[in-house]
Amino acid sequence: MDDPTAEDQIRALRLRAGLTQAELARRVGTTQSAIARWERGAVSPSLRTAHRLAAACGHDLAFVAEGAVEPEAATLDDGQRARIEANLRLTPAQRLDRATRAANFVLRGRRSMSAARR
Repeated sequence: MDDPTAEDQIRALRLRAGLTQAELARRVGTTQSAIARWERGAVSPSLRTAHRLAAACGHDLAFVAEGAVEPEAATLDDGQRARIEANLRLTPAQRLDRATRAANFVLRGRRSMSAARR
């Protein structure tokens, strides 16, 4: 079965709430003709208006991104994943200490390289 369209969702919410287009329009602060245009799919409501429509019908509006994968997470090997997980188990103070020590190590290395070039 096909996923319901936005206009199907708006109509279904309104009917489930037992509202006419005019009653929903009053609750949302718009006109009955605007509700009719949205339900026909002639125009789409803004995201903010969609939230208001759902709330006026006694529902919350939620979105789920299906199949979304963070590109960085998709390319991590097992060793990288293990290091990240180990780092996340540290306290913030421990992570800060490690970052400070790593930065100091890099600075010492740069100074050594700079001195060797002279």
